Amino acid sequence: MQIAYLSLGSNIGDRLAHLSKALDLIKQLPGNITGLSSVYESIALGFDTDNDFFNICVKIETPLTAEALLRECLQVEIKLGRTRKATGGYTSRTIDIDLISFDELCISSSFLTLPHPRFKERNFVLIPLAEIEPAFRDPLSKQPILELRRTCSDESKLKTIASSRYFNI
Repeated sequence: MQIAYLSLGSNIGDRLAHLSKALDLIKQLPGNITGLSSVYESIALGFDTDNDFFNICVKIETPLTAEALLRECLQVEIKLGRTRKATGGYTSRTIDIDLISFDELCISSSFLTLPHPRFKERNFVLIPLAEIEPAFRDPLSKQPILELRRTCSDESKLKTIASSRYFNI
């Protein structure tokens, strides 16, 4: 079994319901959810919108490969109504699932980059990740999560919306 960390976010419609449905679909994948953060509200980064995000991090144990897990996460997004712009760029979305780290692998391909190339720049990833895995280290730099949080350039503040118990995982 491999250990993977996912970051989930939603900023359209019933954000808590979208996160809950995504977790239900992730639970159906091979493996187990072994950690789940509180729900945090954050501003959108990288594009303008009036819709704030609800974000969580999830720790899973899975027999899937990193590529297979990412493919499954993309299917979850599609099932929950995620559409992507053909030109790329950030937009509002029902659900976004990013594979942050997978068994400390370092991968750079046209399909997958691990660890996620921007996770260290985002409080909405670092704060919930630190909550579920205080011993987490960046697979590239080997920096501990608390150091990554201290040096993060993202100055946005997060608001706790609900505890992980909200999802009954």
